[in-house]
Amino acid sequence: MTDFDKCVNVLHSTIKDRFEIPEGLYEQWFYNALYEYSLDISPLRFDDETKNFIVDNPPVYTIGLLMAKYYVKQQLSRINKLNNIVGKDLQLTGMGQAKSAVNNEYQGILFEIEQKLHKYKRHAYN
Repeated sequence: MTDFDKCVNVLHSTIKDRFEIPEGLYEQWFYNALYEYSLDISPLRFDDETKNFIVDNPPVYTIGLLMAKYYVKQQLSRINKLNNIVGKDLQLTGMGQAKSAVNNEYQGILFEIEQKLHKYKRHAYN
């Protein structure tokens, strides 16, 4: 099992979706998470051919959580678009609870990610 597959497994253990997610979307979320980690913590090298990190202890769980953040962000965007449908004969306004539930999930994932990233950062007292 490659490191990429392990990150996708972390994503699946965090979310539950009834629709098939395209493989290309997994890869995009993975690279988004990889770039975010590299910017916030330290550069992280990844071999595209073997789909493995080039480090001894890869942050698989953290990258998987960052991928989940992008998934929930997409779901929040989808629900916001559904919530704002107003037409001549149709108005959908009953999505407020779904919107707040997804927003709460998004905030929870953001909090968990911030805690994990904080542990990776070097502090002045080290």
